[in-house]
Amino acid sequence: MKKPTPVPTAETQPFWSAAAEGRLIYQYCPVCKKAQFPPRHRCASCGQAEITWRESHGIGAVHSFTVVERASAPAFQDDLPYVIALADLDEGFRMMVTMRGCEPHQVQIGARIRVVFELGENTWPLPTATLLGEMLTFARLEPGRVYGRHTETIGQRLIDQWTALYPWDQPQGDRAPSGLTNMVGMRTYLLAMHPRPPGNVHASIKLRGARPLRIGARVSAEVSCSGKEEKGRRFVDFHVRGTDEEGHQVIDMELRLIWAQ
Repeated sequence: MKKPTPVPTAETQPFWSAAAEGRLIYQYCPVCKKAQFPPRHRCASCGQAEITWRESHGIGAVHSFTVVERASAPAFQDDLPYVIALADLDEGFRMMVTMRGCEPHQVQIGARIRVVFELGENTWPLPTATLLGEMLTFARLEPGRVYGRHTETIGQRLIDQWTALYPWDQPQGDRAPSGLTNMVGMRTYLLAMHPRPPGNVHASIKLRGARPLRIGARVSAEVSCSGKEEKGRRFVDFHVRGTDEEGHQVIDMELRLIWAQ
């Protein structure tokens, strides 16, 4: 049985459109300087009608949570038990998320989380959250382990932002600018490998041949630790691999970093 599908309204359509691109956005009032969520047609604090949208980094902390042990509908039966949490995002707004990738006993009030969008049976990706855990020091990194995933749509907004910064890198027919492959791969690494020690240094980046990104493609990428060694300095290798919705490999990136701690 399929799970309920969100039905966007005039107020929420920008949020769901951004979610389809893998971005978390929220409303911000330029008058009273407050963030708000869920979206409304005006500021809930001061009544200002001119509300703006801002993009969140998706990092926050658990404010409260509940463990669901009885399904509200048959479609959720296979998920039991699961955790629904209220999360306070660092930008100053609160949202409800379903926790993924952890057991209920691992969720604690105050635990740091990252919001990720989950593709499933729904037309619109749903916001979920994963625990960030402790600082990813050299000793804790495990070769062979997948540390996170990121999904992003190569939409027109992203292309416009890229070409405004790099006007020499333009789309070619239905192919997105070539530099976006590197950008999506790096964004996957930065979002997944968190929290990282401050002071890490990028030693090298290698891009192997993969199918060019198409405009409108939905890319699902994951980052794994492919090795580490200590030779005077701490070197860590990561592999970022991404595929489009048709299963074609579009990102094949190797990163080597000098790890600070």
